[in-house]
Amino acid sequence: MKLRSLGNWARTSALLLASLGFAASSVGACAPVAREFPNGQGGSGGTGGTGQVCEPLTTAACYTGTPGTEDVGVCKQGTHTCLEDGSGYGPCEGEVVPTTEICTTVEDEGCDGPNPVECPSLGHVWSKSYGGLGEEVITSIAVDPTTGDVIGTGYFRDVIDFGGGPIASTGGDDIFLFRVSALGEHIWSKRFGDSSYQTATDLALDASGAIYIVGEMSGAIDFGDGNPITSNGGDDAFVAKFDPSGTFMWARHFGDQSSQRGKSIAITPANQVIVAGNYSGFIQLMGMELPTAQGTDMFVLKLDSSGFDVAAKKYGGMGTEELMDIAVDSKGAIFITGAFEDITDFGQLGAYASAGSSDAFLLKLAPDLNEDWVRTWGDAEFQRGGTVATSATDDVFVMGDLVGSMMLSDGTTLMSPSQARGVFLMSLGPDGSHRWAMNTGNAMSFFARQMMTSDPSSQSIVAVGFYDGTLDFGGGPLVANVVDGFVAKIGWDGKHISSTHLGGPALDAFFGVAVSPMGDVFVSGGHQGPADFGGGVLDTPAGTDDIQALLMRLLP
Repeated sequence: MKLRSLGNWARTSALLLASLGFAASSVGACAPVAREFPNGQGGSGGTGGTGQVCEPLTTAACYTGTPGTEDVGVCKQGTHTCLEDGSGYGPCEGEVVPTTEICTTVEDEGCDGPNPVECPSLGHVWSKSYGGLGEEVITSIAVDPTTGDVIGTGYFRDVIDFGGGPIASTGGDDIFLFRVSALGEHIWSKRFGDSSYQTATDLALDASGAIYIVGEMSGAIDFGDGNPITSNGGDDAFVAKFDPSGTFMWARHFGDQSSQRGKSIAITPANQVIVAGNYSGFIQLMGMELPTAQGTDMFVLKLDSSGFDVAAKKYGGMGTEELMDIAVDSKGAIFITGAFEDITDFGQLGAYASAGSSDAFLLKLAPDLNEDWVRTWGDAEFQRGGTVATSATDDVFVMGDLVGSMMLSDGTTLMSPSQARGVFLMSLGPDGSHRWAMNTGNAMSFFARQMMTSDPSSQSIVAVGFYDGTLDFGGGPLVANVVDGFVAKIGWDGKHISSTHLGGPALDAFFGVAVSPMGDVFVSGGHQGPADFGGGVLDTPAGTDDIQALLMRLLP
């Protein structure tokens, strides 16, 4: 504004103030005017603030973690103390805030609730490969529930080292037995065998932690007491017991000059030992020589914990019978699954005829080995029960493979893909009644083996095996690279929980599975060539394409 304009504005303002009753002595100044307040005196001015935000030395709750994580998992609030001058609070002490999730503990360190995304079900924890220039396979494993240790058995040729130094076979396939911690750290390892062939096929632990293995043997085996057991000419079935430290306790073998094989073993709630397998020729059980009718028959033997006979049964007919797996329930009942041809005598239940080539069966025995019931499934094609497990409620689960179709008791028909082999999974009640069933596979599927165990911690079954083609257990297609291993976790109610497939560009085979009390899944088998199971590539010795032994741990 120009100076002239400013002067005009001042004179105009003075006249305006005068017209309103104010005596203006100059622009911007006026005389004070007394005013009365009819209801009392005017208030006085306020005092200045003290500058305190809290009462000195008092405490209050505090939490500096991500909003929404307080009181979730391990996270909790702490306390902080007001400073002496009241100007604020000191550090928050005693609080627990989110940290990186440790997937192998039961605690929720990330404070993001159950099933955190950083810890997927069946996610990799660790994996290890063992072997030399021959073939090595860990056929069976178990978890000691008191220590979390993993005990495994199988066979090897050449040299193998589980972490305690190399152990060498003496010619053909030898047996190994080892114990590692839940972290895969070596505790002890042993080998057994001579220049002939010996193989361990299954393993079980009793309530005291004692270890039992079964398998087949030719030649002689010294399990550690200097008194070897010697086959009767052909391949004999055997069972051996060790204490938790691997010290030999006793062994038995059964057979003649034909072939006998210990296939599966289970321990009853009364700590009795159930050994089952297949045989041709004669097998001596309970002091009796039991001949096969023709082909291969099945045997079941019950021993006490000292290795003495309690009861025995055989099942067979004019065709070939193949026992694949056994399991026991909480009452000591025994379940047997496998395949049979032609007509098979199931004891007091009578003779059953297959519908064609080979039918699947599930047989239930009472604790005294008397037959309770049997279920058979099949058509003119091929069906076989591969593995069996029981739940805490004594339901039973059967997994196997099929070509063609299987008619179930509820009228459901399970069918394999056209011109291919599929896999089936079903549940039955303790009385053999139908619960549920499913099948999967595609036109290229091939199932050489399955193994299954029950997981009470998540009310599920965990199944493993190997295949080519495609599988879908309800979580989406699992497409194999060449031949891959699979792991599937299915609820006791038949609902999919999680599933995965693992392997490299060659053959990867899963043979054994065990579950810890907290639900951790351990898988064993073998792999051919380099393979990454989630923790980096596991290689094989240069110049060999033989199978290397495999052991890994997966998240619940």
